[in-house]
Amino acid sequence: MTLADELRKRMIIRLFTNSSFVEAWKVWRTETLNILGHRITSNKIVDLGDKLSAIFQSTSGGGRLGSRNINVTVSRSGNAWEGLVNYYLNICLMGTRTVVLKNLKELIPEPISDSLTVNYGNFPCNSESDLIGITFPSLHEFNRKINTLRIKNGIKYRSYPDEVSFKELIDYLADKYFSELEVGIIRCKTNWNENAQIPMLWDMVYSTGTGKNFSVETSKYKITRFKRFTY
Repeated sequence: MTLADELRKRMIIRLFTNSSFVEAWKVWRTETLNILGHRITSNKIVDLGDKLSAIFQSTSGGGRLGSRNINVTVSRSGNAWEGLVNYYLNICLMGTRTVVLKNLKELIPEPISDSLTVNYGNFPCNSESDLIGITFPSLHEFNRKINTLRIKNGIKYRSYPDEVSFKELIDYLADKYFSELEVGIIRCKTNWNENAQIPMLWDMVYSTGTGKNFSVETSKYKITRFKRFTY
């Protein structure tokens, strides 16, 4: 299993630990299978992207999972929609060097996380990006099975997975090949009126790079050093 596919597996497993997603998936799975029919083809999988909104709205309340607290309801719906988009993109990307991840510390390589950090005065924050797409370079480290990789720790080489944690591995490789990575932030908003200003604001922040009171990136990891960066 390559690095991208291992990350993909861990992301999918993590999705099914989210109660909002699991609750909605009971309905979405049936809707998805009805749309795909008995003979599932690659074209049908790709075309399923046009039906994601309808699948999402098949759950009660037009996609908003039930709760008496409207803020809780909106939050749960947003998490579930984000999970559905994440699941769909990773299914389409299976076998490629591209993976789509939630902004989770245990999955996002630290160099990438640092590069997306925005410093407002002395306060570091991030865009609270819903999903982050990462395309790894076509190099042997990313095309071979991860259990054959060796990474350097000081002057000693250690073999994964016996002695090196998965997080150490992805942090090391992201640092080593930082300028070869392609990174894209994906926002998953369910309502234009509620959420349009947030992604537009962060798009301007990342495009500008610096302002009177803020700066993007750490001194070592800069989004301008990525092979490609999109928002």
